[in-house]
Amino acid sequence: MASDLRETQLSEKTSNVINRAELKLDTLEARILMSATWVDGEGDTDTSDGFDPLALDTAVDLVDVAPTPETQTGLFDETGTDGADRLNYSSSPEGVFVDAGGGNDLVLGSAGDDTIFGNTGNDDLRGYDGDDTFIYQEGDGLDRFRGGEGFDTIDATGAQTLELQTLAAGDSIEQIIGSDAGLAIQGTDGIDRLDFRNTELTNVTTIDVGEGDDRVLGSNGNDTIIGGTGNDDLRGYDGD
Repeated sequence: MASDLRETQLSEKTSNVINRAELKLDTLEARILMSATWVDGEGDTDTSDGFDPLALDTAVDLVDVAPTPETQTGLFDETGTDGADRLNYSSSPEGVFVDAGGGNDLVLGSAGDDTIFGNTGNDDLRGYDGDDTFIYQEGDGLDRFRGGEGFDTIDATGAQTLELQTLAAGDSIEQIIGSDAGLAIQGTDGIDRLDFRNTELTNVTTIDVGEGDDRVLGSNGNDTIIGGTGNDDLRGYDGD
């Protein structure tokens, strides 16, 4: 009875805001209930509100569709553009899977359990409510992560290095996971502010903030913190 809607392009517009999506499936068609507002490259504002039919051979993968009608809400998988996308799911009660694509993107998650992949670019990713997972892969850029309510995770198992400049206690990131080969958290050449006191670090080998006058507050585990050049404030807290 499940279905997947994968890698549906937002638009070739330059700025996009997607407010709500609902996927309805039956034996004959897939339709998307969508309220969307975007600004095109010429500065004109376009709005779409209502059911739009989807061609079943266009970026839609239907798997094991039941013989009787099924309704699924929140199965709107979105892939952004290579530009600076603004993807807003904050009014949705259900979790989403979103790949923001290239560019410096802003993603606002839903009230459910979201999976947010910033992809390349320096992204601002906010999960809001629910147990959210942020996917980070090698070379994805300098992202800002804010989890909100729930148990929120940065999954960096696909990376050797996770670039961070800011992680505050109020960002509510409960866990950062690296691969079994180990993950290095790397700061910038500027001023880094990293607070891991409320974050469990799994398979993280080092925290290296590099140049600048940095401040690092370690986790409750065993941390290796490298200050580099600059006048740094480094605190290990619990653990060895």
